[in-house]
Amino acid sequence: ERFAVGLWVGASATSNTMVQVKADLGEYRKGTPLLTQIRPLRPDERAQRMTGRVFSLGDELVATHERRTSIYRVGADLLFENFLGRGADLHVEGEYDHSTVETTDTDGDDFTRLRIERLSYTTGGTRFEPTRFEIGRFLQHALPELGVLDGADWSRRSASGSSYGASVGFLPEPDVDFNSGDDLQFAAFYRWVADPTERLALAGAFQKTFHHGDSDRDLFIGKFDYAPNAGWRFHGVAWIDMYTSGDDLKGAGAELTQAFAVASRRWESGRSLDLSYMHIAYPEIEREELTTATFAQLADEATDRVALSARSPLSSRALLHGRVGAWADMDEEGADGELGLELREFVFRDSRFDLAGFTARGKFGGVLGGRAAFDVTTRIGDLGLAYELSNHDQDGFTADNDDLPQHRMRASWRFAGLGEWQASAWLEASLWDDERAASAGFFLQRSL
Repeated sequence: ERFAVGLWVGASATSNTMVQVKADLGEYRKGTPLLTQIRPLRPDERAQRMTGRVFSLGDELVATHERRTSIYRVGADLLFENFLGRGADLHVEGEYDHSTVETTDTDGDDFTRLRIERLSYTTGGTRFEPTRFEIGRFLQHALPELGVLDGADWSRRSASGSSYGASVGFLPEPDVDFNSGDDLQFAAFYRWVADPTERLALAGAFQKTFHHGDSDRDLFIGKFDYAPNAGWRFHGVAWIDMYTSGDDLKGAGAELTQAFAVASRRWESGRSLDLSYMHIAYPEIEREELTTATFAQLADEATDRVALSARSPLSSRALLHGRVGAWADMDEEGADGELGLELREFVFRDSRFDLAGFTARGKFGGVLGGRAAFDVTTRIGDLGLAYELSNHDQDGFTADNDDLPQHRMRASWRFAGLGEWQASAWLEASLWDDERAASAGFFLQRSL
C-alpha cells in the first residue's frame, strides 16, 4: 500500500502562521516505523524563532530594631534558534538586580547591577554535525563541573556516543558581580558511554588555571553515572587537586577537595531509598572563592556528610517519609533526622497534608521541632499553608537564655488560568523570643 501523511508543525513565537508538510512515504512494509522515511529538517532549514522566558520577582523583609531588606529582579532567558538562518543558536540570559539593606546601627547598603549569566553562540552538536562549538559566556556543556566560562568550547561526539573536547577562556568570579579576566583556564575532557542509551557513562577532565598570569590550580574531575531501566541508580563526581612543593599549606601530592555520590532506588509500589555522601575541603588556590578561609582551615578543614532518605506508601492516600544524616569536620560532629506522614485527598479533593517532626544536634546545641503543611489545588490556583514550631537548645548560656522557641508561618498562592503567564505570591512571618520578622514576595514569569 502507499501512504501519504500530513504533518502540522508549530509556528514561531512571533507568528500564528501554520505550515503544512506533506510527505509521500512510498511503499510501506509491515513492522517499519511509520515516520522513518520522512527526511528530518536540518538546523538551517528549521524556522527561525525565539523561545524562553521573561521574569520578575520581589521580596520585602521587615524585622525588629528597624531592619529592612528589599530585593527586586527583572530578567530574561532567551534562545534564538536557527539564528540568522545559519542553523546556530544564540542564548542570552541575564537579570537586573536591585537590593537595599537598612539597619539602625549601620549606614545600610543599596546597590543596583546588571548581571549577565549567559551570552553564547553555538553551532553543531546535532545528528548532522557531531562537532559542537560554543563561544561567549556559558556553563561548560559536556562537564558543567568545570564551571562558567568566558571563552570558547569545542567538542566532538563519536559514532559510538562517546565524546571528547577542550575549552579555553576566563573563569568569572563566583559571586554576585561575576567579574572576569583574572583567572585563565585550559581544560580537556573525555566522556565514554557503554552504548547509545548512555545508561552507563564515565567522564574525566583536567583543568589548568592561571591567576593574574601565575600558575594556580591543577584540577582533575572524575564522573560516573549508571541509570538502568530498573534497579539501583548510581551517580558520583569527584574533584581532585594536585599540589607541588610550592603549596606550603598542603604539600606536594593529591587531595580530594570535593566529592558527591548518591545511590538511589525506586520501586513500582512507590517506595524509594536514597543514600548520599558529600565531602568538601578548601583547595589551596590564589583565586578568591565565596569565603575567606584561615591558614588552619586551608590546611586541615574538611566536612563529610552521609544521609539516608526514604519514602514508603502506607495506602493509596498515606505516605511515610523520613531522613537521617550525620556530619563531621575538624572541630565537631553532629546528626539530624526527620520523620513525617503525608496524607493525600485530606479533607478536600486534590489536597495534601504533611505532618513531620525533626531534630538536629551539634557541638553548641540542638533543635527539636515539628512542622505542619497543607496544600490544595483549585481551579484558580494552588494554596499552601505551613506552620513550624521548634525549640533551640543553646549550650553555654544561662538557664533563662538556653532555650529559644521559634515560630514560623507561611502562606503561598500560585495563580492558575493565566495562559503563558505564571504568577505566585507568598507571605511569611517568624517569631522568636522578643524578635519578629515578616516578609512578602511575588514571582511573575511569561513563557515565550
